[in-house]
Amino acid sequence: MKQLRILVGLILITQVLPAFAGSEGIPATEDWAQVSAEAQAAQSPIILVFTAEACSYCEQLTHDVLIPLQASDEQNKPIIKAFDISTRNKIIDFDGSKVRGRNFISRYTVFATPTVVILDSQGKQLATPIVGYNSKDEYLILLNNAIDSSRTAMQDIELPEKVLAGTQ
Repeated sequence: MKQLRILVGLILITQVLPAFAGSEGIPATEDWAQVSAEAQAAQSPIILVFTAEACSYCEQLTHDVLIPLQASDEQNKPIIKAFDISTRNKIIDFDGSKVRGRNFISRYTVFATPTVVILDSQGKQLATPIVGYNSKDEYLILLNNAIDSSRTAMQDIELPEKVLAGTQ
C-alpha cells in the first residue's frame, strides 16, 4: 500500500510540475548594459517583462507566450528579459551607469504587472507597452504587432545613420 501511495505521488508530481515551469522560464537581469550588448550584436529588439513575485498573470504570460517565443528557432528573435518590480537595489542601466530599480521602473511608466515593453539596444521604447494578460490568442496578436512595429522603428533609426555616413 505504501508503494502505491509513492507511485501515485510521483505521477501527480510529474503532472503538476510542468504547470509551474513557466514562472521561472524567462531570465531576469539587473545588468542592462550586458543586455544592450547582446541586442546590438544580434540586431534584435529587447522584450522587457516587468513582473511581480505573486503575479499569476505574469506566470501565465510566461508559460503561454514568452517561453514558446524564446524557444522558437526564429532568426533574429527578440531578446527576452524579466525585471521584478520589487527590486529596490541599484541596477546597471543600458549606458553602464547605476540607477535605482524604482527609477528604472518609473522610466517606463509601469503601474501594473505584467507589463511588456519593447526596447532598442539603448533602452529606448519602440512600441506601445502591453499591460496585463487576458488570453493567449489576443496577446499574441498584440505582441506580434508590437514586435513588427519595433523592427520598423529600428530600421528607421538605422536609415538616417547610414545616409549620414554615406554623405561624409
